[in-house]
Amino acid sequence: MAIQRFWDDFVSKAGLINPPGVNSEEQVYRRQRYADEWLEPKTVAGFDPADFGFLVPTELGQLTAAVRAFLKVSGGWHRDTPEFEQLDDGSADPRPTSKQADDGAAYYREALSVLRPDRYSDPEALRIGKLVEREVASRLPEWVAELRFETGPDSTGDPAMWVWVILRDDAGVGQPARQDVTPVRSLMFQAAREVAPDRWTYVRFRTVSEQAGVIAAGGR
Repeated sequence: MAIQRFWDDFVSKAGLINPPGVNSEEQVYRRQRYADEWLEPKTVAGFDPADFGFLVPTELGQLTAAVRAFLKVSGGWHRDTPEFEQLDDGSADPRPTSKQADDGAAYYREALSVLRPDRYSDPEALRIGKLVEREVASRLPEWVAELRFETGPDSTGDPAMWVWVILRDDAGVGQPARQDVTPVRSLMFQAAREVAPDRWTYVRFRTVSEQAGVIAAGGR
């Protein structure tokens, strides 16, 4: 699928643009040092706005504009582009300038803020997640901080979807027990059946702190 190829190529470059585990100064250095490995047209190759028709118009517009801007910056210097062939005589091994790297990183992050692979594990999870969120947006209690989605086969090999409901840490504070999540679970099951009736749905709950611990340990 073209959308899966775009997703894989694009998301795989995130660690080069925002290297984890280092300070901001080191991030800038590494981002610019290795810019020739991520600031290239193939990072966004295969992008087709039609594949993201499930996004609301503002999100689709933001994603499309960011990808096109990234492509313009990367195509302005990269050795595989006509612009590069016209400018270089082959005697040098050019690299993106600091400004090109900074601009490219800004456009990349703009697109990434729509795709949010930290919340949606894959393109199908993004599609389902966005549709489910629109179904439940006005009905979730205020102590639900966010939703996260993942798709794939379950232990029996059947198509499945996992919905992680992230609860605010103060949910239920001062009460005999944590907030009753049963209505939220039922709401998620109902929305999932409407959006993805071919997938078995699993609904799980974590607090914001618990989710942070999972991420710190290298999980999702």
